[in-house]
Order: sequence, then structure tokens, then C-alpha cells
Amino acid sequence: MLTTQRQNEQKDNREALLTVLLSVRFLAMQGLPFRGNESQEGNLLLKLRVSEQPKLGQWLKAGTYVT
Repeated sequence: MLTTQRQNEQKDNREALLTVLLSVRFLAMQGLPFRGNESQEGNLLLKLRVSEQPKLGQWLKAGTYVT
């Protein structure tokens, strides 16, 4: 049972990481900033991606990533 839970967590983490990497690649190819200036919280791309992949939001909150 623990093995299945761990495998599911790993699968979710891989999917979230892949989404982040694809977003970084998109920003880099477009020449867009990764973070905003002091008046902005940062790039909204990942926040938009969370709406289509809720597990990404959980993954981001669990890490040290600050939005």
C-alpha cells in the first residue's frame, strides 16, 4: 500500500516538474521574464497552468517555490 502511494506521488511530481520545464522553455523561447518586477508577484504562466493541472499547485505549495 505504501509502495503504491509512493509511486503515485512520484508520478504526480514528474508531471508537475514536466509542466514547469515546459513553461520555462516557453518563456525562454519567447524572451519573456521568469519573474516580474517589485510591483508584480511574478510571471502568471505557472498560475495559469495550475488551473488546468491542480496537482501542479499542490506540488508548488509543497516545495520552496514562491509565487
